[in-house]
Amino acid sequence: MRLNFDCNDNQYDFDLGFGDHGLDGAQAIADSPYLGNLRSLDLGGNALGRQGARLILESTCFPKLESLSIARDNYCRSDTVMRIAAAPFAPSLKSLAVDGSFASVEAIRSLVEAESLQGVVDLNLAHVSHDDDDAFWPADMPEPTRKELWADGLADVLASPRMQRMRRLDLSFLHLGNERLASIFSEASFPVLNELSLDSTGVAREALLAIAQNASLENVTQLNLAGNKVQLDTLFESGS
Repeated sequence: MRLNFDCNDNQYDFDLGFGDHGLDGAQAIADSPYLGNLRSLDLGGNALGRQGARLILESTCFPKLESLSIARDNYCRSDTVMRIAAAPFAPSLKSLAVDGSFASVEAIRSLVEAESLQGVVDLNLAHVSHDDDDAFWPADMPEPTRKELWADGLADVLASPRMQRMRRLDLSFLHLGNERLASIFSEASFPVLNELSLDSTGVAREALLAIAQNASLENVTQLNLAGNKVQLDTLFESGS
């Protein structure tokens, strides 16, 4: 694939979501001299592989990039996620989606705590799963135990003070469970959060009460609780 359009005088969005552009496409994008004003790049669902993702993340050709979606396929694992913080364009990012990736707790922590990514206020972690690479786990550790430890670590990251900058947060389909979610929203503060998606995360009575009683969520205008077994009368019990 060859890119031969000039966007030096305009702001362009570039969407390769759910294509089949592979390594050649990644190389073309990474080396393009015409993407200097690129603001949004969606690479979800492509057959880029780890090498293709690395080419994109090491490119210096789009220094103004504000929105990056680089998951929704199994090529995005912990090593790819951890490279994002070192990307030349990382300081300009405001929106970041790694939905559908397989990431260790430390990889996700890097997205929240890296100094280069403190401009990110829109974080999409939907459908993220633990990285089952044995490099992250004792070889004899059962899979259910790995999942539980990963969920505990993820809950700790989400309760970090660095999360206070988020304006939009998508945690849909993360297997956190009611108890962890209740702990997060009882302890953490989200003073500027506008949109929160908790679709199919295991929200039940305790988590819903924690959300309803968290004063820092007063700026939330959109709340997605679809796919959870909650009873609306719990909201009335909260006094909200």
